[in-house]
Amino acid sequence: MIRFIEVTKKHILKGVPGDNCNCAIALALQDEYKTSDVSVEVDDEPELHVGDKILEIASAEMVDDIDFFIRDFDFNNEVEPFTIQVYERTGA
Repeated sequence: MIRFIEVTKKHILKGVPGDNCNCAIALALQDEYKTSDVSVEVDDEPELHVGDKILEIASAEMVDDIDFFIRDFDFNNEVEPFTIQVYERTGA
């Protein structure tokens, strides 16, 4: 199943550049998963953490979109709202 996570203008305005727990994407994750235990990290590729789980990003293109967004956001460049797609396993 694919889950859609909306990064809205509100998240962008309230987000803190360079803060992996309070950036725009982290705020969107907090709203979607109803927890503050989230973080966004970028080493080679972006990783989205919710609790002790790393979300599986739906495609290579989506990984690139997230990476470009993070870099622009962290350098205070203008960014637009977008939708993140992640895979979630259903069932047991």
